[in-house]
Amino acid sequence: MLQDINGKNWNGEILQGKIVIMEFWAPWCAPCLQQIPHLRQIHETYRDQGVVMLGVNVDNSDRRTKRRWLQRNSGKMGWPQLVNRNGLNGDLPRRFGISQIPDILVFNSAGELASRGPSSRGLEQVIESLLKKDNEPQKQKSLISTD
Repeated sequence: MLQDINGKNWNGEILQGKIVIMEFWAPWCAPCLQQIPHLRQIHETYRDQGVVMLGVNVDNSDRRTKRRWLQRNSGKMGWPQLVNRNGLNGDLPRRFGISQIPDILVFNSAGELASRGPSSRGLEQVIESLLKKDNEPQKQKSLISTD
């Protein structure tokens, strides 16, 4: 189970049926900070459509310093920031093979990894594609024979 900086738990049950974007970043990473405005726009556009964005800070600073920075600046982002210990050696980055930042993982509503590393611009296309798939009517086999 993961926790955000406000102590809210995030687990598979909460995320079930949602498209999930995990953004791995750090405050010393210039490209990470440069993409925040566009990611915020994406978050605001899609959050009411079943898309959840989660930030994963991989900064190695001590927990107290990291938490203070995130509490001061997370409002600029607008999406939950998960507590991650040990930087890129933390459990979550290791689990998904994150070796450099920024990196973005997108999971479909079934919880499967759908895309890795799309640019912030390409992210919109990935989301639109996943939303379209989620909204397509499911083809069901008819129980009544048409013969």
